[in-house]
Amino acid sequence: MTPYHHGDGHGRRPGSGVDTVSVDASPRVLRRAVTALASLAMVGATFVIVDRVATGQTESRTAEAFQQGMGTPQRPSVDVRGFPVLTQLASGTLRHVDITAEDIPAHGTSVPDHPGHRAGAGQGARRPPRQR
Repeated sequence: MTPYHHGDGHGRRPGSGVDTVSVDASPRVLRRAVTALASLAMVGATFVIVDRVATGQTESRTAEAFQQGMGTPQRPSVDVRGFPVLTQLASGTLRHVDITAEDIPAHGTSVPDHPGHRAGAGQGARRPPRQR
């Protein structure tokens, strides 16, 4: 294929002072470029699919382990966040995991009977003063 020239034969339009673009792309070069881009897209899509499958398996295994370990009657809801999860699994640390469980057995502990008790209250929670 010959380059495209418009105008005076030097790539310039007569009187415009603007250079034109020479196009020299054979069908073989275009085919290779399209094939390379399609291959790259397939690799990326495959990585995303494998990562999502790994996320689902990790969530399922975590829910099962939590249910067995805590003795909950229902399986908890587990949400592993972050992308890609595969790299988190490879490093051995998941950055953010949400677990929602109901009816967790107390196993010999008792719930305080004062009105200020909040289930799941952390270190920042204050207990009401004891009455004497």
